Amino acid sequence: LFDATVNAPKTLSLAAMLDPEIAAAFDALQGRIRDRTIEMWRTELNSRRGAGGRTRMDLAQIEVVELKHARSRSLDPHAHSHLWLNARVLGQDGRWSNLESRTMLRFQTLVNAEGQLAALTDAEWVATLAAKGFTINSATGEIEQLAHLVRPFSKRSAQIESAKARFLAEWHEAHPGN
Repeated sequence: LFDATVNAPKTLSLAAMLDPEIAAAFDALQGRIRDRTIEMWRTELNSRRGAGGRTRMDLAQIEVVELKHARSRSLDPHAHSHLWLNARVLGQDGRWSNLESRTMLRFQTLVNAEGQLAALTDAEWVATLAAKGFTINSATGEIEQLAHLVRPFSKRSAQIESAKARFLAEWHEAHPGN
């Protein structure tokens, strides 16, 4: 089983809590991301068979389960989905075999980035936000009018900021003048 998380900036979840139309548009956005991810997996992944995995087999079918969450592990508002991809896949030849894991693992970063990119570029989503007076910061992907709420609505934000400051200080100490 492979687990991929479809994420989006926290302010998108906050906006969805404020307005039912935004909530519906956000749910639809996440559905489009899920559908693109599953189709990408089906067309781009493969299985390997034979001695040393020499034979590459395109896929005819994959099995995916979606688990949707409205909150983070810390119970902060943060809608996200886990897509669980079965490691057993049906090849074009009608035989079931294992998914090539190296290729799958390379796609993890792409899946994680998909939510960030869609939040900035999905025309339906951006139009829904604009109709409600919201704009997206192109550098952070956060909704500008709600960005000030991220820290208060994130139990882990102080921990993350502290670790980030510590790592930056260590790096600057190791690389003086940079």
